[in-house]
Amino acid sequence: MKLVKLHIDTLPGIESGLSIDAIGLGTNLITGPNAIGKSSLIRSLRYLIGEPQSADPAALSLNAEFVDGDNRFVVRRLGRDITWQCNGEPTSRPSLPRPEQLHCYWLSMEDLLGAHSGDSYLLAELRRSMSGGCDLPALRSDPRFLVGSRVGYSEARNLREAQKQVQQIESSYEELRRNESRVPQLQEEIARCRQARKEQQQLERALQWLYCREQWQRVQSELAALPPHMERLRGDEWRRLESLRNKRRELHQQRGQAHGRVEHSRQQLLQTGLEQHQPSRTDLASRQREVQQLQHLMDQRREVNQQCDRLQAQRQAAVEALGGSGENPPCLSPHDVQRAQDLAGKHQQALHHCQQLEPLLAATPEPDPQEQQRCNQAANILRQWLASLTLPRTLPPAALVAAGGGLLAAVASLWFSLWIALVPAAVGTLGAMWAWWQVQQFHREQRRLQEHYQQTVDQKPSRWQRTEVQEHLQALELRIADLQHQQVRFQAAQDIAARLEAARTELAQLDAQCETFGSELNLDPRLTIGAQAHFAHLVESYQRAQQEYLAGETQRKRLEEEIAQVQSRISAYIIRWQAEADPAMEAPALQISLDDLATRLEQAQSAQREMETTWRDITRLDKEIQQLADEEGSVFTEVGLEPGQDQELQHRLDQLPRWRELQKDQIKWQSHETEQRVALEQYPRLVALVEADRRDELEKQREQAAQRASTLEQRQEELTTIQTRLAEAGRDGRLEQALAEVERYRTSLEERYQESQLARTAQLLLDGVEGEYRREHEPAVLRYARQRFQRFTHYHFDIELDDGGDIRARDVQYQASRSLTELSTATRMQLLLAMRLAWAQHLEQGQASLPLFLDEALTTSDEHRFTQVVQSLDQIVQEEQRQLFYLSARRHEVALWKRIAQEPPHHIDLAQLRFATVDDESLELVSVATEPLPTPEGQDAAAYAHTLGLPPVDLYQPLSTLHIFHLLRDDLWLLHHLMENWRIFSLGQLENLLYSSAVDAAISDPRKRQQLQNRCQTARAWMGAWRHGRGRPVNRTVLEDSGCISEKFMDGVAELAQSVDSDGMALIDGLRRGEVPRFRAKNIDELEQWLEENEYIAPQQEPLDVDERQRTVLQQVAAEVPMEELRQVVQWMEEVRPGV
Repeated sequence: MKLVKLHIDTLPGIESGLSIDAIGLGTNLITGPNAIGKSSLIRSLRYLIGEPQSADPAALSLNAEFVDGDNRFVVRRLGRDITWQCNGEPTSRPSLPRPEQLHCYWLSMEDLLGAHSGDSYLLAELRRSMSGGCDLPALRSDPRFLVGSRVGYSEARNLREAQKQVQQIESSYEELRRNESRVPQLQEEIARCRQARKEQQQLERALQWLYCREQWQRVQSELAALPPHMERLRGDEWRRLESLRNKRRELHQQRGQAHGRVEHSRQQLLQTGLEQHQPSRTDLASRQREVQQLQHLMDQRREVNQQCDRLQAQRQAAVEALGGSGENPPCLSPHDVQRAQDLAGKHQQALHHCQQLEPLLAATPEPDPQEQQRCNQAANILRQWLASLTLPRTLPPAALVAAGGGLLAAVASLWFSLWIALVPAAVGTLGAMWAWWQVQQFHREQRRLQEHYQQTVDQKPSRWQRTEVQEHLQALELRIADLQHQQVRFQAAQDIAARLEAARTELAQLDAQCETFGSELNLDPRLTIGAQAHFAHLVESYQRAQQEYLAGETQRKRLEEEIAQVQSRISAYIIRWQAEADPAMEAPALQISLDDLATRLEQAQSAQREMETTWRDITRLDKEIQQLADEEGSVFTEVGLEPGQDQELQHRLDQLPRWRELQKDQIKWQSHETEQRVALEQYPRLVALVEADRRDELEKQREQAAQRASTLEQRQEELTTIQTRLAEAGRDGRLEQALAEVERYRTSLEERYQESQLARTAQLLLDGVEGEYRREHEPAVLRYARQRFQRFTHYHFDIELDDGGDIRARDVQYQASRSLTELSTATRMQLLLAMRLAWAQHLEQGQASLPLFLDEALTTSDEHRFTQVVQSLDQIVQEEQRQLFYLSARRHEVALWKRIAQEPPHHIDLAQLRFATVDDESLELVSVATEPLPTPEGQDAAAYAHTLGLPPVDLYQPLSTLHIFHLLRDDLWLLHHLMENWRIFSLGQLENLLYSSAVDAAISDPRKRQQLQNRCQTARAWMGAWRHGRGRPVNRTVLEDSGCISEKFMDGVAELAQSVDSDGMALIDGLRRGEVPRFRAKNIDELEQWLEENEYIAPQQEPLDVDERQRTVLQQVAAEVPMEELRQVVQWMEEVRPGV
């Protein structure tokens, strides 16, 4: 199936949508800067083709179109619903790889940096395919076929030790015969040495006495040069002085702060305005009582005013009740009263109708339609926000499990050195990162809804939590319902308002008629509704109200006069103390002014108290400062100095340790001098020389005596050794035992050698059987992956499975098997890329193929490997008719693909599709072609080797690193073809190519291929023969790697290794002979064992000469390699020398 169209309407990460309608059926190169959405294309296809997962985003709207032969498939996804159509008809999901297998088709940089968890299925399949009926591991583990790393080493070491022991015993017997005649002479020399030793000791004591005298005199002169009164110093004077000065500085600082407080208090006092005179609290209390009295009078006045107003209202009401505006009541006739009653009845009926309608017409404002729209929109946003909180329950536990598993795997790998456990650690880390990314998607959607909500309405929840948002949503829904109800009430009120308006119009007409009637008769006709007694009662009420009103006016005037007097007294008091006051101020304002005066009085008194307290503190601080100054002066006077001589005091304190040391030295040297004098009193000659300071004479005599006595211990030890060996010679049978040990160890070494040869031969046979079996029964997926990986790495690496069935890369040059963590980043990516491509091809058996997506998969490859991988991918597209998508942020890779691929790839620029921006074509980089290797035109083998600049040959390095020039001296054009076109330079790469499926394309002649296989086999056999009996060279680097030599002895041991031509065995012999002084025997044994284990010391065997090497090679490969070919290769190899 090939993708022809892709439309993204809604996808986290591509909010504005994306449509790609022009997609090539072959190679598609998609470019664009980072974060443009390249990886989102892979995610969109995963969501479309894979099964819906619980962790998938909820907001998805995607569709894509595929072609498969004559069929056209369309797949759409909306949310969690996925539908398929084939040629316009609904259909089920085609036969495609399972979701857990899609990672083989869609490869990103992260997938190629480490083994993916999905590769476990591939490894299981490979293990099942590689298992056969033969139990080769059991045969390999047979004790008869096991070759230990130190086989024969212990026997060879024991043989060497036994041979050395024989030589040492024979040498010791010969030396013993020579030393027996020297016993009398040694005895005489020992006696002379003892006498000289005694004289030397006396002279040593005399020199020691003289040295003590000189030292005592030196101490005396140094003491005299020091300042006087040093004995008065205690050593802590400077510390005491600094402490006193620090305290005095602190007191000065406190004194300054106290002055600041005094100034602050003075400013506070000035601000009160009471710095000169202050009111007494008694007068202030009296004035406050007068304010209370004033308040009482004002309360009485307010009550009287209220009473007068009420009486005035009653009087006016009585006049108005009579329907007039004057003081005289109106005069009425019976006819007028009847007219007034009729008019009042109509008026009462109209007023009653209005009163019935008015309660029904409440204040019902028209609701705002825009507010209704905003509330509805805000409620919808809150519902979406609450829906976005539905985070899959399995995502946080899955993230914790992945992170915890990764952490446990990483700890296990570091603790137990199980580096393969880093793979699940990396997988767990990637899983945790993916889960974290999913959580971030939910959080970004929530933040978008929050910002939209804040733009819609002014109010927002107190916190964006589920409970607060739900409460806010309920409040919005109640507000929406209230607005709807208000709309209904507003429409009903419109009808009632019309009816009320008509009733009020009628009432107004009746009021006008009543006014006209009242103006005619000076009587309100509405009063006639009651009885005539009521009319009389109204006249009486008017007269009573008039009398009470006049009495209230009299009392109000009296209270006004009393209030004015009290206000005047209080205002005058307040103005006296610098405050503004109005004689007409009310009691509360006067109370506020008095309270302010009381506050200022309290502040003034508090400021005065603070100033008095601070001045007392200043006086105390002055006394303490003076006391500290006196103590500081006493520090100087105690040591004999004047106050202020800081430099002199510091100088004397600096000299104090030296003075104390000189005092101790004076006592010490005086005591030693007395002790030496007493010891030499019986030797007057020596006493005279000491007192005369004749050091030269004493030293001369001491050297002479020491020279005579220097050989005492040597002579004594020599005499004791000779006497002991003479007593034991011939009775211990050491020589016979040593000869027997030599013969026994030589026999044991021969047995070990035969056993090792048998085991090595068996292992070689098992290697051949296993290799042949794997080549014949190798799974297609592994074979396809090996071919790709070999091409990617120029046959420098191959793929193999270890005993545990895990993928490893084999370095064909150094014959080293490397795990994924031991490979470089580029090589590891290329291995995983080859495995994924092989696995994808394996999965498609019986299923529809899918496009391959590579996201920055070749970013870290060099240009040569990039070219090889692109050619391989192009070959896949051309031969397998597969669709390929390569995603890259580097636009210059377009030029690389166009130069390398057979057909230019279809270029899709996401920046142009999404934002209508076009990258500057001038930014495209042009690949510079690699300079070709020189051809062998007109050159012989030696000249061509010089032209190529071949590296020196090191026969101690693995044979796989040998340059193929040494196997193709007779076919230089084939040599050039392999190096230039296939990047084959070493024997290991050549062997890897010869056993790969690409060998037909590289070397078309089958006879030449067989010839090269024979030459490789012959070269390996010759190398094994040449290394027989030879240890690897030992240099300083090897010695440092051994870890058996400390830095102190490293230079000496390295020089010894260089002097013996880097021979490991000769180095050990030199160390045992003591050529590196004080190098312990234990370290020598450890170094020898390490050199043997690492093949720097060969077993006790002689190296093979040229004829022996040729015979060995014939025995090993003559049955398979023609004799003429074999002799030619052996001759070429014999011409190879280290450094040539």
